[in-house]
Amino acid sequence: MSMMKTQNKTNNTLQEDFYMTEENKNLVPCSLDPDTFVSSGFLDDVDVVFHSFSFVEFDYKGAADEPIPCLTAEMTVGNSEKRRNEYWKMGNPGKFVPVNNGKGIAATTKKGLSNASKGYLFLKSLKDAGIPAEMINGGDISVLDGLVAHVVQLAATAKIDGKEVNYQVPIVSEIISMPGEAAKAKTEKKEKEEKEADNTIVTSALNVLATIIKEAGGKIAKTDLAPAAFTAIPNDNPNKTEMLGVLFDDSKTGAIVDIKDGILTLK
Repeated sequence: MSMMKTQNKTNNTLQEDFYMTEENKNLVPCSLDPDTFVSSGFLDDVDVVFHSFSFVEFDYKGAADEPIPCLTAEMTVGNSEKRRNEYWKMGNPGKFVPVNNGKGIAATTKKGLSNASKGYLFLKSLKDAGIPAEMINGGDISVLDGLVAHVVQLAATAKIDGKEVNYQVPIVSEIISMPGEAAKAKTEKKEKEEKEADNTIVTSALNVLATIIKEAGGKIAKTDLAPAAFTAIPNDNPNKTEMLGVLFDDSKTGAIVDIKDGILTLK
């Protein structure tokens, strides 16, 4: 018992001495107790925008002896704008090949895709999360382009050379928005913002017009409007050009003025 206490004290002292040195003071101590370890999966408990999907033959940057048929996704993770690719193995080399510019995958034998592959686990997670079967049973993976989902790591086991090997696979746990929905929402938001900006410009321009007419005694000749407007709207106004356009658009100025014989008066 006393021996264990001494050993623990010695370990703690060594650890403290290590991290107290000038060279290592900014490092974070790591416990070697397995109960304190955390998941090392890169794509774990994060929201992901899947910009595009395709099937490719990938050699894992030279780590594989020959290219392996994989499903890949170009994505952005969390708040990052940097795009990266993730790969899910679909089967063994030579058994499957990408077709239709990577939109589909075909078997070179009569056997279909295996339910023991990482690709299977990922695609199954999509279906379980709510992707309709009829959406993907046509074989075109590009129909999923634009999907936004929450991704977690799935612990899995496989037999390799007769031995069980544990590994992790990034899968989808929740669909945030279906393909096209995010882009549609973004477009609608942009259109709304542009419409609001246009309305603001129109309102500002009509206010300027009302002021010009009042200062001119309640009426102004349309031919005199241009020089008055150029003076009334400061040159440093970023919307000056658009506001001038409004002032010479009768369909817009008609909301506050009457025009008769070339003379503008407030309604």
